[in-house]
Amino acid sequence: MSVRFARAGEEIEGERFLAKATAPWDYRLFLAEKFAKQGAPAIIPNAFGSWFRSLAALKQAGVNEATIMIPRDQNFLATPNRTAVIVEEFKVIFLPIYKCGTSSWRALVHANCSEFSDRDASDSTSLNRTINPQDEQFGTYEKFTFVRQPMDRFGSFFRDKLLAEDGTPNHEHFIIPISVLMGQKISAHAAAEFIASIPPEYCDPHYKPQWLTIKHRRTIFPDHIFRLSDSHRLSEIGVPHKFPTKLSTASRKDAYKEDPTLQDAETVIRGYYPRDYRLWRDSEAKADVS
Repeated sequence: MSVRFARAGEEIEGERFLAKATAPWDYRLFLAEKFAKQGAPAIIPNAFGSWFRSLAALKQAGVNEATIMIPRDQNFLATPNRTAVIVEEFKVIFLPIYKCGTSSWRALVHANCSEFSDRDASDSTSLNRTINPQDEQFGTYEKFTFVRQPMDRFGSFFRDKLLAEDGTPNHEHFIIPISVLMGQKISAHAAAEFIASIPPEYCDPHYKPQWLTIKHRRTIFPDHIFRLSDSHRLSEIGVPHKFPTKLSTASRKDAYKEDPTLQDAETVIRGYYPRDYRLWRDSEAKADVS
């Protein structure tokens, strides 16, 4: 299958293939099989990194050519706008990087900050706002994020999304499509190779490079870059509460460690995330991610 990554404004030949990011695999495949009868190349909107689910269904349905299109407002190389959690009580702005303590920060806020008492704690997006962190109105806030050693972060993604049980949303949304696209069963190495085949700006947030989330051109947004293991340092910016530790995938750690392809996966991860390794090394202060 021929796949091309394009940006908004480029002239693209083909027909749009539309399926919700959360559509079940069987329904997505049904739509793909109907689409394949047209015999036209597919144009797949990025949809915040979920494009690979539709691409996999189209591949299985026999479509031979597809273009992934990313709108400007989703391209972190083109826009400074980022997801943020603004907490007025502490005068802080959290700039989340997925698989780097985001769920724990949300749990802390829901448990301790009355300003969010009307938000749905079960909705992972209920605290989110989209802002330009450089905007003058946010100049008096302490902006921060957590970063993680890249292989540890990959392991968290792998255990959470790719060791899920059959029939679960993660099985439908990650395991099946990645297996189809890679033409093999899921392994750590196959998952790493899948990630490494994607231009950074097109990545799903769970494996989008950390540097890309917190940087735009020459500007690094956070005033404070904490290692996830140093979450106690939140007290330095006026957050008095203990950071909760979530171990939802702890039971899957043994299965992950027993994967015989882990060493090969780490080689790929090191090659794909050199800036993230540098960010991790320099995360005691504002990091050099140029």
